[in-house]
Amino acid sequence: MVLVVEHIEHASESFRMLSWSKSISKVEVIGPQNRRRVVKGQGEHWHVHAEAELTLFESGKGTRFVGDSILPVESPELLLFGPYVPHYWNCIGSSSGVALQFSIDKTQPLRATPEWDALSQTLLGSNQGLLFPTGAVENAHRLINVMIEQDRLARLGSFFQLLEMLSCYPGNPISSKAYSAADTTKHFPAIQKVILEVLNRYSEVLELKEMVELSQMSRATFCREFKNYTGRSFVEFLNEVRIDATCQKLSTSSEPVSDIAFQSGFVNLSHFNRIFRRLRGQSPREFRTQATSIG
Repeated sequence: MVLVVEHIEHASESFRMLSWSKSISKVEVIGPQNRRRVVKGQGEHWHVHAEAELTLFESGKGTRFVGDSILPVESPELLLFGPYVPHYWNCIGSSSGVALQFSIDKTQPLRATPEWDALSQTLLGSNQGLLFPTGAVENAHRLINVMIEQDRLARLGSFFQLLEMLSCYPGNPISSKAYSAADTTKHFPAIQKVILEVLNRYSEVLELKEMVELSQMSRATFCREFKNYTGRSFVEFLNEVRIDATCQKLSTSSEPVSDIAFQSGFVNLSHFNRIFRRLRGQSPREFRTQATSIG
């Protein structure tokens, strides 16, 4: 999972609307009056961009990575990412949703409007990513469906209604760490390289020493920077990725729990069960029973 710095162009409007119906890697830009063009999506890559993004994840299962947070997707859900908040979705099967990307830079015309002041508190918290409650999800779904068919001027008015609606709902921070453009410099690329290695090879034996060498840092610097960026130690991060992998398999297969644990990189069942219970608050079998009854 390589970090991608996405450069967004939306010169014809104050924001860009994207939609996907099957794969988050295949998206359409939705212009005024539902005019569409296909572009390559970055949602399945660990990526950042200078714009804020409001995403309505309408359907699908999987895991979302937002900053230092790794949690299951509970669709439908509404999320707001501030500039340079890294995010990506690891989806199981097909998914669908809509995203609006817009600049909140102080030099942009939108920021000069008095109406923008009402959003200041919401935008302040968006540097950690925000997850909104059910009421906001329902209202966003209604407004976005209207916006898809509107012309440029009417759509701008609905966009402001959408932003005003967000200010009425307290969003819950997703990441414990706040992000800014400064996080994409210096040690950031090296840490991302290690994260990519973990996500590609979590089922193998991964030693701290190997990751330190990959990062080309000293052990002390690597441990400090990895925890500073992800909010957890390398071992804690590796365990979370492995537990996430087991959860996906527990939800979608009938293989024995022990086989799934070994396939996900664990070599000791008692250790696996202890880590699983600590991170998920229940045993693997309890998780499977709950997940399959809901699904």
